[in-house]
Amino acid sequence: GGARPDEVTAEARNWSWLLRIPPLRPREATQNIGYFLWGRHTGLLLYFPFAGICVALFLLHGRRSLARWLLLAALASVALFLLLFISWNWQGGGGFIGNRYFVNVVPGFLFLVTAIRPLPVVAAGYGLAGLLLGPLLLSPFGLNVPAPTLQAHARNFPLRLFPYELTLRNLPGYHILSAPESRLIVREDLAVPRGGGFWVAGSMRTEALLLTAEPLGRTTLSVTGLAPQTSIRVALGDASASLELGPGENRRVELTPIRPAKLRYRGEQQWRVYPFEVTTDRGAVVHWTLYRAPGACVYFDHNESFEEPFYAGAEVTILGPSDYLEQNVYAVEWQDPDVPTTMEAGQEVEIMTRVKNGSPSSWTARGAARVALSYHWLAADGSMVTKDGLRTELARPVASGQELSQRQRVAAPSRPGRYTLELDLVFEHVSWFAERNGGATHKATVEVLPRGASTP
Repeated sequence: GGARPDEVTAEARNWSWLLRIPPLRPREATQNIGYFLWGRHTGLLLYFPFAGICVALFLLHGRRSLARWLLLAALASVALFLLLFISWNWQGGGGFIGNRYFVNVVPGFLFLVTAIRPLPVVAAGYGLAGLLLGPLLLSPFGLNVPAPTLQAHARNFPLRLFPYELTLRNLPGYHILSAPESRLIVREDLAVPRGGGFWVAGSMRTEALLLTAEPLGRTTLSVTGLAPQTSIRVALGDASASLELGPGENRRVELTPIRPAKLRYRGEQQWRVYPFEVTTDRGAVVHWTLYRAPGACVYFDHNESFEEPFYAGAEVTILGPSDYLEQNVYAVEWQDPDVPTTMEAGQEVEIMTRVKNGSPSSWTARGAARVALSYHWLAADGSMVTKDGLRTELARPVASGQELSQRQRVAAPSRPGRYTLELDLVFEHVSWFAERNGGATHKATVEVLPRGASTP
């Protein structure tokens, strides 16, 4: 485990975990045992219910010989080995139904049984297995659903009543949106990430989990309507708010949950889990571009990007603690950025920017409400030509008094002429630095030439 819930430990990248003594973390191990037995995607009793029946028959009616006790101890030892040595991936990854690592020893449970009494337990076992495994047996090649995955069956009753395995590094079928000291987990078929926020499905309830390192106080959300006059309800923990929004209409919502629903542990870090829900009564079809990296197979054409439709009800962004959004981050000192004197129309270049954080607060580099490098273009008469320039994410957080030197992307205006490039920073979803006291900018004159003018 690590300091953040989305951290991939060094042990996960090699086989050194086989040759070490694992750290003993009783609270993490205890919750992992619960997930191992009845987790929504991996639980032994859910995906191999006969294993539980075999143990029950052994304890109630079996001839409990020393050999069978040793067999039961061996099965338990294999489970504990996985849970302790690879606590972040004890099920073997999400490309499998159930527990890929433990399935090799599951047949051993059959050797615990010496008698089946009473006989009705057979019917009860088939009924339980049918309730839990029926969807898998009836569609063995996967469900034809939005955002299909081998774990799509877990979205429905009764499996959705069981807990999501929060200690695991990854399970397919879920978006994980990370921010400083938090992460949001939401189903892929119910949400589409959009920058620091996400679209939620229309005409239904979208459930998610927000994990935070610190207790949540007054928290600000940004909600934008995507469909005609939609009723939207947002709930964070035990706090909720309702609003009516039209297409493109945005509103800020502040929620103050009293307490988290549960506590979970990963590594030595304690995480607070808050249920997060967004319910909409309408929706509209919106389109987004899906980008995919080339696969290993060379026999099929690779489509780098293609458009996907999504029936969306609203766009929601968790901006973070309200007092964090109200802090003063706007004092900045520019230290002679390397701005070119000429650029071609529409040309995109990288310039070396050097800034110093002169404010009393740190500049956060992650999350929806983060600080980023950007710029404006002004015409010769001072009028605004480009308000929102390209964003360049900060390479790292910048504490008060620290300096940062990094390359920044800049795109020239599409028409030739003499312009003023005004370098600025932006506190996303809050304000441009130039619009606040102390938020100085750096201005430089740039001659924008016709395309190809600088080519010899």
